[in-house]
Formats: sequence, structure tokens, C-alpha cells
Amino acid sequence: MVVRALAALVTAVVVGALTPGPAMAVADEPEWHRATCFGGAIDSIELTVQATQRGQAFLTLSGHLDCGSGDKRASFAWAHYESDEQVGTLSRNDLRRYRHASLTPFSEGRYVKHGAVNFMACVVTDYDVVIDCVQVSRDLSAPAVEVTRLLEKDATYSRDVTMQDGDVRPACGGCW
Repeated sequence: MVVRALAALVTAVVVGALTPGPAMAVADEPEWHRATCFGGAIDSIELTVQATQRGQAFLTLSGHLDCGSGDKRASFAWAHYESDEQVGTLSRNDLRRYRHASLTPFSEGRYVKHGAVNFMACVVTDYDVVIDCVQVSRDLSAPAVEVTRLLEKDATYSRDVTMQDGDVRPACGGCW
């Protein structure tokens, strides 16, 4: 009887130690106040190339969210998804406030970093809610930047995003 009880206790301890529990929140993660919003779109894509020696490209994405928020702290964000990564990233610098009205217009302009690029820029309202995306690419053999609107069936729409403290792309600062 004692042997059975001891064996059951050992089994419970081993199973409990090897079974993964729920994911723990990271204490250092910046706070993001989100509002429920599932509708909207990037309505306009504007790409300009500066007349400089390096031909710096400036990309502006404008559109709307079909919602607003009475919470002054609530915000949506711009997420950056590298083409070869399963999870996107954003930082505090990528957060934008909702309007209190039922529609929130937005317009975001940033430089595209130099060199070859292949990433998605998406407007998101939660860690797992992607509203709309564009793919930005440039091959070194063809230095022009290409911006393509992604269809909702693209895998990017099912990718989560993580929030990091500080600038997630410090080498370029205000770049996409």
C-alpha cells in the first residue's frame, strides 16, 4: 500500500514537471492598451524616391480603421514582418492612438532602409489581429522598391506579433 502511494506520488511529480504550463507573461514587456477592432484597410500607397545620391525611398501608407475607442490609452500599431520570420515585431514607437469617433483614419510615412529588403508592413489592432498589409521588396539587381498589397489569404494575416521594448530596427531608426 505504501509502495503504491509512493509510486503514485513520484509519477505525479514527474508528470507535473514535464508537462508545460501556460505561457508566462514577460515582466519587461511594454504595456499596450488595445481596443476591439476587426475592420479597416490600407486605402492608399504612396512611394516617392528622394533626389539624393542614394535615391532614398519614402513610403506612406494611409487608410482607416472601422472603429474608435473611448479609452484614451487605446492604440493600434504598425507591425513589421520579415519574410522569413513567423512572428512580427512592433515597439512602443509603432503605437498610434485611436480617434474617439467610430472611424479612425491613419497615415504613416517612413523611409525604406537601403539595400535588399523583403518584409511586410501591417496595421494591427492586437497581437493576433492583422487588419491589412503590404509587402515591400527591393532586390539589389533592381534597385527600385516594389510595394504590393497582400490578399487576406496571405499567410502574414495569420501570424502573431510580439511587442518589444525600444526600437526593433535601431540601425534605421524611423524606417519601415
